[in-house]
Amino acid sequence: MIFKCTICGFNLKTLSKYNVHLSYHRNTHGATFKCLKNNCNLNFSNYRHFQKHILQNHKFNYNSTMMLASVSCTVCVFKTTNTNELCKHAYSHIKNSIPLKCPLFDSCKTETVFTKVNNLSQHMRRIHFKSLKGSFVRNKDTLCDINDVGDVEVINNLDSDEDYNPVVVGEGQPNNNYEELSLKLISSLYLTMESKYFMTNKSMQIVIDGITDLNKLNNDYIIEKLKTNNVVIDKAILENNLFDKVHNAVHGELRSKFIRNKYYQNYFNYISPKCINLEGGSKFYYVPIIKTIEMLFKTKNFCKAYFSPESNVEDFSNICDGISFKNNLFYENNPHALQLILYQDAFEICNPLGSSRKKHKVVGIYFTVNNIPSRHWSKVGHIQLIGLVYEKTIKMLGFHKVLTVLLEDLKFIEVTGVEVEVDNKRINIKGSLLSVIGDNLGSHQVGGFVENFSTSGYFCRYCDFSYAHSNKPIVYRTKSLYEFDVNMANFEAEPSKGIKHNSVLNDLNYYHVCNPGLPPCIAHDMFEGVVQRDLMLAINQCVSNKWFSYDELNIKVSKLHFLFEKKYTFPLLSKGDKLPGNASQNMMLLLLFPFVFHDDDNLHVSAIWKLILCLRRICLLLLSFKISLNQVALLKTLITEYLEDRQTLFPNVSLKPKHHFMSHYPYLTRQFGPLRHLWTLRFEAKHQYFKNAIRHSKNYKNILFSLSNKHQLFQALNATQNLLFNDSVLSDDAHILGECEVSYEMKNLITTNIGNIDILISNYVTFRGTIYKTGQVVCYDIDAFGYFLLCKIQFILITKEYDDIYFVGQKTKIFCNYYNDLFYQFADETEINIFVKFNSLLCHEPLLQYLSTTKTILYSFKSTPYVV
Repeated sequence: MIFKCTICGFNLKTLSKYNVHLSYHRNTHGATFKCLKNNCNLNFSNYRHFQKHILQNHKFNYNSTMMLASVSCTVCVFKTTNTNELCKHAYSHIKNSIPLKCPLFDSCKTETVFTKVNNLSQHMRRIHFKSLKGSFVRNKDTLCDINDVGDVEVINNLDSDEDYNPVVVGEGQPNNNYEELSLKLISSLYLTMESKYFMTNKSMQIVIDGITDLNKLNNDYIIEKLKTNNVVIDKAILENNLFDKVHNAVHGELRSKFIRNKYYQNYFNYISPKCINLEGGSKFYYVPIIKTIEMLFKTKNFCKAYFSPESNVEDFSNICDGISFKNNLFYENNPHALQLILYQDAFEICNPLGSSRKKHKVVGIYFTVNNIPSRHWSKVGHIQLIGLVYEKTIKMLGFHKVLTVLLEDLKFIEVTGVEVEVDNKRINIKGSLLSVIGDNLGSHQVGGFVENFSTSGYFCRYCDFSYAHSNKPIVYRTKSLYEFDVNMANFEAEPSKGIKHNSVLNDLNYYHVCNPGLPPCIAHDMFEGVVQRDLMLAINQCVSNKWFSYDELNIKVSKLHFLFEKKYTFPLLSKGDKLPGNASQNMMLLLLFPFVFHDDDNLHVSAIWKLILCLRRICLLLLSFKISLNQVALLKTLITEYLEDRQTLFPNVSLKPKHHFMSHYPYLTRQFGPLRHLWTLRFEAKHQYFKNAIRHSKNYKNILFSLSNKHQLFQALNATQNLLFNDSVLSDDAHILGECEVSYEMKNLITTNIGNIDILISNYVTFRGTIYKTGQVVCYDIDAFGYFLLCKIQFILITKEYDDIYFVGQKTKIFCNYYNDLFYQFADETEINIFVKFNSLLCHEPLLQYLSTTKTILYSFKSTPYVV
């Protein structure tokens, strides 16, 4: 029988050796550890959880040096090998007014005499937490908990290998190269330390030298031990071990910094950045996009995700449902063509307030493939690097000279296509640029529009609105109008209706910036623009009206605690023009604001409060992952109402350009689908990698090469380990649903919906980037009266393939209180158990739950659920 490792493909003869082998991957990022014992097939995201599962759920054999030990009660003659039984027995003494010392006195040596059950229980959880679910082992005459036994010692004492997984296990003899495996494991470890944890080459060499010395010392120790036992062994055998072979000074593949880097480039999916020399000695480090696409198709998970479309004909769930995509003839004629989305933004790698500010300001250009399901878009590893260039180079030469090499490759992809291998077949895949996202400044730079929003007469890239003709009906920009204004700008040598020059990206055959092709970023426009200023404006007015003070507001915000949610933190608020937080903090502050004043009836009748709630409803719609045509119409009504009320309440505070951009959101939603999918927050998270890399390296010589090379090594590591685009359910407490684990009613409910099949049960899972756990509530339907129906999760079911989940819980119906925009539960509801499929959820995010001072649970969505 052969046991194959699902992580690296290595073959093992026995189940025990397979379990030992998994420990080699304990530090592999994103690895899943699969249990093959007794056809268990459970997956674990952490090796310690896998080991704990082996100990608690599979039989454990003990040899002469490891046998079960019984522990006696400190009061009576009671003995047991089980910790739970011992604790229950000790608690019974205390309940009968008999004080006693810790039942595990030999382990902790505490002299405390316990007279209360609660005190002893806390002591056991704090001091003996590892023993609460285990048994006692007498290991070489030392009493210890079974969970403290070493990894190898535990898994080498499993039952025989007769019980195995017939799917993963094959017949025959393993044909493994241990030298190759050791080289792969050690090189992956080194590459992880260098590219993920930013260890410098100097530090890396110190670690390698230290391990080499320890290895030699260990060899000498073993030889001395063998000599004392009259065992003769050739010293060369020990010295010729796997570690020494890969670090051999003459032939070792990892013997030096230079040789290690050469090995990384040859044996990982590494794509080397190319240095493009520009005018004036400037450089652009370019990662060939064609090679990156070829690398992506070499990963199985990417191919699976690429050919799994999620388009919707009537409503909007992603950019492919938008009018802009549907009117593109290229994608109509090439349904499987690559849908490329570009992003460019400048970021400061030094302290923006320090002496080196702007000296090393870098423009990062990235791309993503829109063909994969939207649930993968938030993963930073999916974002691929195109190139790095100094911002001063862009200002001096312009995008048309910097992006020349990229445009050549994009034209090649449009016309000729890329040869890739899918399911052992060579196929040709064409593609084109679908859109370019970024903040307003970056989008205007790429699109050839004016970049001064405060003084320019025409500041909008979507229409011809100007301050001078604000009452004139707006006309949306089109390709023909754009070309006319470009010609006028070239003729008059000055901008024409906000257009300075033609965009270099318009040279592509199937892309134009006014198709439209430059979607907005709601993070910049709303949460670092409209919300940041208008919410602060409303708060300042409330403080002026003596409704509350800044200190009172800060205290109330800090006391917000939500059930089954992490603690949200916000910067302290004080008088100013805008909120001090970043986009994420400003977004959450607006969403949580009704909870702060949920019981303030005097505030609820004010016009300012209604303005805040209107802004909040707009943002909830913009944050939707899927939106219907009716909801787009509602969005248009709310934005019109908000802008009118904003001018009425604050006539002396003028509207900003971002208020104008907001008025286009209904139109842009029909063009691009839900705008949340096109915000730039996850791309900006990519900047953080480069900032961390340069901070740890402390080397500012040729930083463009250093950063691009480090990033490409990290992407090569991810691609080689096939860890990207993984849709598997992650759960560390999943186990097969037992016969008596749930009530008869629940069992019958499950059987009615999915039949009598083996299924896993869990209290905590991570699926498609979202955490679900017992006690949370999810929305699965809306009734005929417009009330949302929720499922309060009691437990979660997982398919044996780990590719889908189901919720089992109690039905809850909620209604909205329009004075504070929060939801309340109907008081007279009867408890009904329900079964909910994941795909039937109106919104995949669990609702916020807040326990008020009156012990009433208040609910709120994090984004507006999909309603037809």
